[in-house]
Amino acid sequence: MRNPGLTRRQLLMGGGMTAGFTALPFRAQAARHHTCMDGLAGLEAAVEIAEDHWGVPHIRARSIADAFFANGFVVARDRLWELDFGHRQALGRLAEIFGPDFVPSDTANRLFLFRGDAAAELARFSPQVQACARAYVAGINARLDQLRASPELLPPEFRIFDYAPLTWDVLDLIRIRAEPAGNTQGEIRRARLAARGGLSHDTLTTPLEPAHELRVPDGLDVHAISENDLGLFGVLQTPLPLGAAHPPGDAAHRRMNSGSNAWVIAPTRTVTRRPILANDPHLGFGVPGPRYVIHMSAPGLDVIGGGTAGMPGVMQGHNAHIAFGRTNFHIDQEDLFILRTHPTQPDQYFHNGTWKQMEITHTTIAVRGEAERDVMLRYTTQGPIVSADRAHHRATAVSATWLYPGANGLLVNIGLNLARDWTSFREALRVHTSPTNFTYADTQGNIGWQAAGGLPARADGHDGLLPAPGDGRYDWHGLQALEMLPSTFNPARGWFATSNEMNLPPNYPAQERRVSFEWRDRFRYNRVAHMLDATPHAGVADCAALQHDTFSQLALDVVGLLGNVPPDQCSQPAACMERPDRSR
Repeated sequence: MRNPGLTRRQLLMGGGMTAGFTALPFRAQAARHHTCMDGLAGLEAAVEIAEDHWGVPHIRARSIADAFFANGFVVARDRLWELDFGHRQALGRLAEIFGPDFVPSDTANRLFLFRGDAAAELARFSPQVQACARAYVAGINARLDQLRASPELLPPEFRIFDYAPLTWDVLDLIRIRAEPAGNTQGEIRRARLAARGGLSHDTLTTPLEPAHELRVPDGLDVHAISENDLGLFGVLQTPLPLGAAHPPGDAAHRRMNSGSNAWVIAPTRTVTRRPILANDPHLGFGVPGPRYVIHMSAPGLDVIGGGTAGMPGVMQGHNAHIAFGRTNFHIDQEDLFILRTHPTQPDQYFHNGTWKQMEITHTTIAVRGEAERDVMLRYTTQGPIVSADRAHHRATAVSATWLYPGANGLLVNIGLNLARDWTSFREALRVHTSPTNFTYADTQGNIGWQAAGGLPARADGHDGLLPAPGDGRYDWHGLQALEMLPSTFNPARGWFATSNEMNLPPNYPAQERRVSFEWRDRFRYNRVAHMLDATPHAGVADCAALQHDTFSQLALDVVGLLGNVPPDQCSQPAACMERPDRSR
């Protein structure tokens, strides 16, 4: 195994990351910028920050909390407008800066903020995780204090729109929850097909995996279902009104064509006899980029990899003990419930044999250039009310795993970054909300995979593929434990890979746990699996080449279905007349 004293090791290649636990010593004298941060409110001791020639900040702190303070500080220094825009969007405070077009977004985001005891939720984390979260926020606010004293240093966007960034509160990291996956749109589609007697046709365009028979939940009036039922939940899934930056349909097109790859190889199948973890997240190009690469070190912490603005720590990377990568897993985490409302008291709904009063919260949305808006947010047993049709005495509520107590999407990185082995790694994932395949390797030679994310415990008779009546029969029974999701540790095959395909093991009780029946096609995974099987002893260069591989079996299969193309219709007649080699 590698010398544990060599702590800077990461190889970044194109859009992917391959961690082979190879020592890449960082030399301070080669740094492009080198600064010492000291005397800031919330900082316990001086912190050294050196930026290499790629612009990656390397943080050296005397405590773990100070390392996360510097994490917040440098993200605010380098990505403040992105950081503040995302923060405002999540809290529902865009209209006060950008005007009335953003009121629907503000309303929807406020509707889906966590409504429980945020302080108690934070207290559920270990004291160390809490300290790191508080330090991260303190680092952001320390940078904001500097800019208030020297406003000329503000990024130009703030001057253009004439506003100041928001101060952060550590409880914001608990309140912000909205992570819509978009599969509720599929629920609407299937209900509308059922109303036309064509529900069975849905599986022709969207095959279900594992094989599953679609059924309309008892008591659901499919003829009344329409896109209007998505209401404010649909607003969350619609691009913001930013003009040409987001053409109509662009977001849906990107979702349909997105996907990531990850694989991990055991020492028995590598040239170095050490595990290799490769992660190729397919993230869209953007300015600024979707990831913020950072290296944080302190006694007890040495982690490097890609993070994101507003989320403490590193999402995918490695520390001195483990490497971790991720791709999207698939969990059906959201359900629409159709409620029957009272004919004369529309804020009452029928549930478990009686009329119940909706809980109503009033909120005020400031609007730039206009009067503020008073908005009422309504909640039921199932969750927030996203639409209401008073004329027909019905409303739609949403249940979402990421609204439940104990689910948190913004603090999970801290636990991952501090994990030292398989056990502590999996323990950190218990609060992870977003459906994710986590690949794992450690310096002891172990490899593994754990699917993570909130998994609802649905009532009998409901698979989540269509809306359900909200009369109480189909209410969720909380969340299922992490152990209910599949995992593997040191697989006999010697490697594990994932490309968003249906990867539930053959003996997994899919019909009982109802994780998901909607997945990406397997063609990317099949290519990765073929190459890994064909490489008995892989190296980092092999993994980098596979990350850049452009071969598409799907395209080859489609060409094979076309038959011979007449020469006069082909720019390369010889190539057109050749039959594709389907053995590859």
